[in-house]
Parts: sequence; C-alpha cells; structure tokens
Amino acid sequence: FCFAALIVVYMFPVLTGSKILSPDGMLYIYTPWLASHPADYTHWLNPLLGDIPMSNYPVRLFVHDALHHGTLPQWFPNEFGGMPLLSNPQVGFFTPFNLPIWLLPLNYGLGLSAALKLWTGAFGMYLLVRKLRLGWLPGLLAGTAFAFCAYNITWLAHETLPAVVVMLPWMVWLIERLFERARLSTVLWLGLVSAIAIAGGHPGTQVHVLALAGLYALIRVWLVEGLEQKARLKLLGLALAGVALGALLMAIMLIPEALSSHGTVGTAARANGRGTLPGTVMPFDAIKTTLLPDWWGRPSSVTLDPGTPDSAGSIVNYNERTFYAGVVSALFGLIALMAPGGWRKKAPFAALAFLGLAIPLHLPGLWQLITHVPPFDVIQNQRIHFAFAFGISVLAAFGLQDLIDRPAGQRRNLVVPAVALTLGLLVAVSIGASGSEVGHTIKHFVAGTIFVNVKVIELTSAAWLLIFALGVGVALVLAFRRPRWRYGIAVAVVLLAAADGLHFAKGYQPMGPAAEVIPPRTGAIDYMVRHVGDSRINGVDSALGPGWGTVVGLNDIRGYAPPNPTKRMLSLWRTANAEQLDWTPLTMNGQEPDDVQIESILGARYVLADAGTTLDADTRLNPQTSGLKIVYSGKDGVVIENPRAAPHVELPAKIALAADQNDAETRLAEPAFYPRNQVVIESSDPAAQALAHAPLARGHVVIARQDNAKTTIDATLDRTGLVVLNDSLTDGWKVTVDGRSARAVRV
Repeated sequence: FCFAALIVVYMFPVLTGSKILSPDGMLYIYTPWLASHPADYTHWLNPLLGDIPMSNYPVRLFVHDALHHGTLPQWFPNEFGGMPLLSNPQVGFFTPFNLPIWLLPLNYGLGLSAALKLWTGAFGMYLLVRKLRLGWLPGLLAGTAFAFCAYNITWLAHETLPAVVVMLPWMVWLIERLFERARLSTVLWLGLVSAIAIAGGHPGTQVHVLALAGLYALIRVWLVEGLEQKARLKLLGLALAGVALGALLMAIMLIPEALSSHGTVGTAARANGRGTLPGTVMPFDAIKTTLLPDWWGRPSSVTLDPGTPDSAGSIVNYNERTFYAGVVSALFGLIALMAPGGWRKKAPFAALAFLGLAIPLHLPGLWQLITHVPPFDVIQNQRIHFAFAFGISVLAAFGLQDLIDRPAGQRRNLVVPAVALTLGLLVAVSIGASGSEVGHTIKHFVAGTIFVNVKVIELTSAAWLLIFALGVGVALVLAFRRPRWRYGIAVAVVLLAAADGLHFAKGYQPMGPAAEVIPPRTGAIDYMVRHVGDSRINGVDSALGPGWGTVVGLNDIRGYAPPNPTKRMLSLWRTANAEQLDWTPLTMNGQEPDDVQIESILGARYVLADAGTTLDADTRLNPQTSGLKIVYSGKDGVVIENPRAAPHVELPAKIALAADQNDAETRLAEPAFYPRNQVVIESSDPAAQALAHAPLARGHVVIARQDNAKTTIDATLDRTGLVVLNDSLTDGWKVTVDGRSARAVRV
C-alpha cells in the first residue's frame, strides 16, 4: 500500500486519466506542427525521449488496434517497407505488464502499465529485504530507492527496459528462498519469474538481468556458511536451472529474437563496445551522478553540456550517464559497508553495485573483457548501471537496519554524512558562482524558476546533495541521542528517501493532456492520407517524425525501430544520405537527385517539406530534379508529389543483372534507372540469369487484398514472368502462385 500511494503521488494525473505518459508533444518542433503548437507545449517536452513518438507509440497503437480487431499482428507495414513484429522483442507481446496497453484504451494503458512496473520493482525489493531478515522499514527504503532510481525513471516510457529490470529483485528473492530450503516448487517459481523478466523485451537488459541473477547465486552460495561442496553445487545448480527454465519458457520469443537480430544494423552499432551509440565512450566524471542529481541539467526543462569536450555531460546521453539512486540510499548503503557483521549477505550486493559502476565507467580490463564475451559483445553494456541502483538499494536497507538495531552506535557513522556534506560544500565552492547566480539558485528553490545557466544548475544539484546529506546526518544524531525514537527516525528516513526519489522523477517523464500531447492532423497530412493510396511517403529532415505516419494512416519509407533497418536498407539509404548513422531515425536532408531516386525505389509518392519550400528557390530542392511538383502548400508545410515512385506492385518492363549488392546499388542510383517499371537482380540469385534473359511478361497486376502478414496479388500475364511486390523481403516470407509453392526473388 505504501508503494502504491507513493506511485499515485508521482503519476496521479496519468492514473486518473486526465493526462497521458507519452512525450509525443516533442513532434511540435517539427513540420507540419511548427506553426500550430500549443502555447504550453514545452511543459511536457523532453527531446531525449524521441524514441517514443518515432517508434514506441506508433507500434503500440498498431498492435493495440490490431488486437482489438481480433488479429495477432505479425507484420508492421508502416516503416522501412515493412518489418516483422513477432521477432521484435521490444514490441512487448509477451510481458504481462503490457496487458493494460493491449486491453484498455491505449493512452490510459500506457500510464497504468508504467505504474505497475514501478510497484512491482518496489514490492519485489521489499520481499527480498524481508527474506534477508531485515525489518519492514528497511524494506520500504530499499523498495522506494529502487523503484525511483535513474534507470527505471529515465526509461519508464520506453516500457521494455524497466519491464525487465523490475523483476531482478523477485529473481534474487526466489534464489534466497531456494538457498533457505531447496524445493522444486521454488525452482518452478524462479523459472516463471525469469520468464516474465525475459518477456519484458529489451535484449541487452535481458542478458544483464539473467547474468546478474546467476552471478548473485554464485557469490551467495559460495558464502553460505556450513555447507559441504556437494550441497553448494546442488543449490547453485537449482538456481541456475530455475533461470534456465525461464529462458526455455520464453524460447518462442528468444529464438526469433536471436535469428532476426543477428548481423543487423542494431547489433553492429553495439559490437564490442566500439559502436556509434551514445555511451560507447563513458568518461569517468559520470560518477558524479551517484550523489549529484541533475548535475548536467534536467532534459525535461533544460539540457546543459558544461565542461570539457570529453566530459560525460557533453558526449553521453543523459539516460546512459545517470547513476542516481538517491543520496539517502547511497549514504545508508555506505553505512551498511561500515557496519559490523552480515557480510555473507551484504557481499553479493556490494559486488553487484561495484559492477554497476565499474562496467559502465569502462574500468580497464573489465570493460575489454565483457565487451568481447558473447552475448555481451553485441549489447550496450553501459546500461548495466541499474546493478548499482539494485545493489545500493539493498545495502541501504542494511544501513537503516543498523540504525534500528544499534542506535547508540550511529555516532561513528556520522562520518558518512559528514563526508557527503564536505563534498557538497567543496563542489559548491569549486563552481565559482557569482552573487547573482547564488541568488538565482535561491530563487529556484523558493519559486521553482528554471535558469538556463550552467553554474546555477550545478549549484542547485550540490544544494540537493547538502539537503539530503544533512537530513541523514540529523537522523543519525537523533538516533544515538534519542535511541527510543529509532523507529520514528527510521520512518523519517524512509520519507526523506521518498522525497529524494520524487524530486529526481519530477518532470522527466512528461505528462500532458492527450488532446494537446498527441499532435493533430493538419491540412498537409489530410492531403497525403486522401491521395497516397497504397504508396508510401517521406519527409525532408524530420518532417512528420519518422514512424509517426502509422498514427495518421500513412506508410513511411523511413523508420526507427531497432534492430531495423537491415544492413541492405541502410546501405541503400546511404547512397542518398552518406552521413546516415546506424542508430538514428532514417532521414533525408533534401530532394536532390539521389534523394529522389531512393524515394522512388522505395515507393514514396509524396514528400512533406517545411512551409515555404519551393522547387525553384530552395537550395536543397534541385529545380532540375525531373517530375517533382508541389501539390499542397500551407502554413503547416509543403507536399511534393513524385511521379517516379515505384508502385506497390509492378510488372517490370526491364530487368538488369548486377554482379553483387554494390553493383546493384550503383545501377539503382543511375539517373537512367526508372523505378516505376525497372528492377535490378543480383547474379547470385539462382533465378537471375533466367529472368534477365527470358522474354518479358506482359499483362496486368493489382493487389487484390492485404491482410496481416499476407498479400494477395491478382496477376494476368501472357507468359511466366516476374511480379514485383515493393515490400521488404525478410526471413519468413513464403510465396505461392495459383496455390503452388514458388520461390521469392530479391530484386
């Protein structure tokens, strides 16, 4: 109940249905909404959560609507020319946390699902702490600290990452139960809980949680007192069997996940810790965030990149570089390390907390080792920083239990808040803030005013450290002076930790009214919806937001849904945009001939550009590009029609033979290649020679019907020939002609 009350305080507008937990309002900074955004849209804007409107929300909406129409969606046609859904674990088909999303109205289900994750993490931590023979107040402290740690809060709207992480306390709790009394039923429960963790859907976090649970079991069984070696091995085997059972139960998800992600752009961007993703380089100064909340500013209000160019504040994504699990929990965790006794129980959590710092901060040797050991070599290992929050939260419970059990001994522990206060003062002094900046900081605390000033932000962060450290110091002083008050003091510490967590969480995840957060349809969007048919669209730069077309009923050639796009798709795209990164949404910067050619090949009939764009004046829109014409112009943007775009289904008038993929891309980029009725086939395809040299078929082709993961084409030809469906060819497609099995050809 206490955890539920705390989460309701945090998410009250969402849980009452007046607002939604989705930062889709960030689309207002793009065409076609630039001229029509609400006056207060910045109140629920966090640009660092761009994954949500460009990937998560559109896919969730698509799945939600399909399920409500009685269909299990297997194919997502709205991005990249189509992509499979069931093999993408981040859709979250199998996690029970997504039941509110699938069953309830989407906008309400998103918030309820998030709240359930926070509560599950908190209550699981409480159960674990109680199993460790600690009191209910230490359990409340640990649950609060873990639920509101940086990892769970910053990734909350992404859904998949916390859906995995919040199950770790439950797994460790069951491992503890197993070590207390080895029962088959406990192994089965551990398997079920491990399966739920895996079902959360984020591949890298799946690996980390399973590995940490296994490592905990290994350390803990080694430290259990009075056991023979055979008994230790038996307990370890039972624990690992439970975790393995969870993986086996989720094989229906893990096997397609492994097959579909192998060799993709997503895995290449993470390979061996040398990819292009933020966090690949993690400067040591990110460690400041263990005690200093919002040291680099809060992205939901202001993002600052102070310091040297190689500072974590300058080169690492906020979500990746933020270790915060609360000042209160961190200080009580240190108190636990100073307290005598209990090391057989405390040591595993201290080890996990250490790894949660050492690996993300790239400790020499350890970082090189983990990033070259499968499967860690293809995931983002800096995200294991949740292990620090997990370990320090449990250690904080041990620290608070020490206060309750030995109130008179807290005099010695005063060194912990004293060091924190000294550190906070040194940080405050080292900032070198002027008198006016100190005044701005005071005004921020009094009136809540936001100041876009590096020193004010840093001074504010130092002030929060001082406030919470002072609170811990007062609690310790009262404990040894008034030992009979120890339970009341412990309650105060839990409330202080709750205030600490709520302060960090406040505002990071935007919560706004759905009517304003969800951008409306505009004239430009309506025009494309009415005219596009079964063709696709594109946007110049980030117009419409890659992926958002799903929400308004449009199919976009762009997208942002890891691990997609395929390497082939990215390679083809780079013939137009050579600077396209492998982990960012696909974009094109203009309508130069190369851009138009790739759009045409991928079937983009209409392109949305900024308002005021003209084909004869804008330097990015080449007036010599053949065939383009403006068909809509308004304050919300300009729609350009491209008559060269390939249709969704075609009967080619010319088939060219290419030596390999590079040769094929070169031929496609040639101005003479006309995508509406020409195709290129690589000679490695067994059917290439026959198709390239046989007489071309003539006739008529049309898409008769499209269902989920099935397309029916009516084709009337004068001879055997090639019919082209302009969709992405991925593993799993099967082709039949007049009911007889045929072989798909990649063109």
